[in-house]
Amino acid sequence: MRRFAKVAAVAALAAFGYEWLSTGRGDWRLIAFAGLVLTLTDIFAGFLETAGTVLSRMFQGSVITLDDEIADLELRLADPTLEPEREIPAALRLAEIYRKYRHDSRRAEGLVDRVRAKYPDAPELQGVDRLS
Repeated sequence: MRRFAKVAAVAALAAFGYEWLSTGRGDWRLIAFAGLVLTLTDIFAGFLETAGTVLSRMFQGSVITLDDEIADLELRLADPTLEPEREIPAALRLAEIYRKYRHDSRRAEGLVDRVRAKYPDAPELQGVDRLS
């Protein structure tokens, strides 16, 4: 886009120069056109650059990796004031991640056993016998 604007501006300035050299008078609208094209292009390109930066930051910040999720769940579970209705699903999700994606069944079962010992009557743990 900037190249096109520069080519258009150079063509307008060349036409002005040719006309001025051949007749001694030049059409000042050609200079105004060159300035306008370059200015508008610079403003538009700056806007696109800013918009691209903002969108890039917005979307980069929204990508959650598996490591991010593990860190978040471990941090939640380390909070001693976490309510059981939030702790149990977080522990089960973390256990599922350990077992399924990290292939660490021992760690997953240990986590479920700790939650089961803490909340033996939790209905969320009724169907969870062994993680397979």
